[in-house]
Amino acid sequence: MAAKNNMTFNEIKGEVDVLMEIDSPYVMKCTESERVENKFYIVCEYVKGKELISLLEENGCMKENVAKEIFQKILIGVSHMHMNKFIHRDLKLENIFVKFNDNNKIDEIKIVDLGFGKKIWSQTTGFMGTPNYMPPEVFHNLPYDFKFDSFSLGVILFTMLACDFPFNGSSVDQLSKEIKNKNVDFNIDPFKNVSKEAKDLISKLLEKNKDKRYSIQDALNHEWFKTNDFKESNIELDDSQKNRILRSFND
Repeated sequence: MAAKNNMTFNEIKGEVDVLMEIDSPYVMKCTESERVENKFYIVCEYVKGKELISLLEENGCMKENVAKEIFQKILIGVSHMHMNKFIHRDLKLENIFVKFNDNNKIDEIKIVDLGFGKKIWSQTTGFMGTPNYMPPEVFHNLPYDFKFDSFSLGVILFTMLACDFPFNGSSVDQLSKEIKNKNVDFNIDPFKNVSKEAKDLISKLLEKNKDKRYSIQDALNHEWFKTNDFKESNIELDDSQKNRILRSFND
């Protein structure tokens, strides 16, 4: 972890100390740090499993009951960070690892890569993270708060169920326009059998007005997590669709 944005080493050390305080089974645990010249080296646990993006690339859209189990644990992990006044700012498919056991049941889920994270008390600023997952207020150059992470999680849940982003663009400028202006579109094949509760939660997390957007605690209390009557998806992806998804994720 190198100095960034002209931060003093005392400020960086403060953020490193916050990383050490985060102790959730769903967040990568950092245990030691050492300063060597102008850098801090952080020792973190070894995380097993596969990135969420790899699971989607290999298997296509997730079944809703599986997505719900994974997403609920992600929310619990982010909730723990927020309780410690820590905002992640780079929640994305590549930064969530899922490990399955021999019976193909979810064994472990970990949120990783806390390098863009920061301790805040109310709001902060800065163009941080990955553009596909950034909320509108970042592109408007406005201050943002913990609901930055809420928006990112809305993108993640949409993509887990649809194997595509809710907002797309061939450049950051085009992507910015979509995120600021486009409404979420559920009129696509992967969402034909997705429950209204899941769609409602996604809409609440992708609310453009951050004052109306769901907090992480709001999301945990959503009706979706009390629902178990899911239809099985009958959407099969052909090779051309999978290749399109791969390019979309990796562009």
